[in-house]
Amino acid sequence: MRKTLFFLITLFVITGCETKVTSVLHQNETQITIMKNTQRGQIINSLDTIAMINATYLNPIMKADDKDAKKYEIFVVGVFNGDDIKGYEKGGIHNPNYTLTMNNSNYEKSKKAGVEKMQLTNYPFYNPWMKYYIVYFPKVESNIMTLTYANKTFGKTTLTFKKSINQK
Repeated sequence: MRKTLFFLITLFVITGCETKVTSVLHQNETQITIMKNTQRGQIINSLDTIAMINATYLNPIMKADDKDAKKYEIFVVGVFNGDDIKGYEKGGIHNPNYTLTMNNSNYEKSKKAGVEKMQLTNYPFYNPWMKYYIVYFPKVESNIMTLTYANKTFGKTTLTFKKSINQK
């Protein structure tokens, strides 16, 4: 009886662990692409974090016939500024003490990203204190895109993204 019970418990533990390992190894391709195209940076003064930015390049996961993807380089950008102004319209990336550029060009438009609608809580580096935006930059021919988030007083942080070969 004890041998049978021990065997069943061992089999149950091994099967339970195998299921978790299998699910990790067979992740969703979209989630893997999102992870590959997400970066984060910080602006630091001494040991104080002045600002944080998380950015995910969305074009690789968008449909090939999407009009916006053909015209823009699109990012989900989350920012936390230590001295931020309340609200999405005057705070976050619109805070007058900060600038957000890609390859030294300003963004053309931005809109508040709906956390629930876009399932941002599943994004890597999601932070509930950040303000999230969908940001549209002009399309570039270069394979390298450098996002720069700068504070007028404390410096900047840069995030570098690479387009895939078949993405141009």
